[in-house]
Amino acid sequence: MRLAAAASIALAFSAPATATSVYRCVGANGEVAFVSTPCHEGAERVKIRGEPATTATDTPKDPASQPQRPSGQVSELEMAERGNIRLREQRCMANASDAAWRSTNAAISRHQASIAAAERNLARARNNLAGATWDAGLRSQIASDKSAIAQLEMSAAERESTMQQQCRDQAQREIDDLERLRDN
Repeated sequence: MRLAAAASIALAFSAPATATSVYRCVGANGEVAFVSTPCHEGAERVKIRGEPATTATDTPKDPASQPQRPSGQVSELEMAERGNIRLREQRCMANASDAAWRSTNAAISRHQASIAAAERNLARARNNLAGATWDAGLRSQIASDKSAIAQLEMSAAERESTMQQQCRDQAQREIDDLERLRDN
């Protein structure tokens, strides 16, 4: 989160001076965000390249003289926020993959160990008088373990896909909200 905030700040301060207002807001958890609309009355307006710092209650003397960004045009600050949204989406997707596969990988490892043990026993079964019966049981066990692995992998892939879709949906909702704020 600190890296994302630092990137937002760097982009905000490296942007050319414009009439776009940038406000510093502190969330309930102490997270700092830089936004284009005041988060509360008296919000701190951030000074950008020589602009005088003002509060949200300050109003320009002549609003008509202020340059207006054409509707639909994306500011540097909005581009930074979009970048932050994409970073959060990537972290969410990585966490989704990890969560979906963590327990599955442990179960797959147990089945693979069972298969390896059964394959070692197959060699011993060939040198045993009752080996044919034992051999059939071991092969059945191997087939069962391989089937269980395939089912575990399919289930984990489905969980991962569902969780990653939720990450993409969340990111899209955030971008939609950002665009609604820009267009208002």
